[in-house]
Parts: sequence; C-alpha cells; structure tokens
Amino acid sequence: MSRPPISLWEQRAAVARLRELGRDQVDENALFSMVEQMRQITEDSAARPARSALSRRLPNRRPPIASRR
Repeated sequence: MSRPPISLWEQRAAVARLRELGRDQVDENALFSMVEQMRQITEDSAARPARSALSRRLPNRRPPIASRR
C-alpha cells in the first residue's frame, strides 16, 4: 500500500526489461525500482529541448557556390 500506483503498461515494460537484464525472478522491489528508472528517463528526456532534423543538418551544410556570370 505504500508504493505509488503504476499502470499495467509500466508493469509489463518493467518486467520485460528486468527479464532482458537476466532476472528470472522479479520481486516487488526490483519491479518498482525499474519503474522509477523508466520514469526518470522519461522526465530527463522531456526536460531536454527538442532538436529538429533540420537544425542538426544546418551546421554541416556547405556555403553556397558563387554564381558564374
């Protein structure tokens, strides 16, 4: 009762991730620890400013070629 509520999606994703890491048995502590890690990753990525694909390409563009007359 002292644990925060989690969605079914979060529970399934956390169990899947723990299994990927080699855990055969998933206990309550491991489950909620993984959910907390997943939530922290989401919060960190939301806090960073988004960069568009165009802004990533612009610094790599060459200067325009001078027109021939």
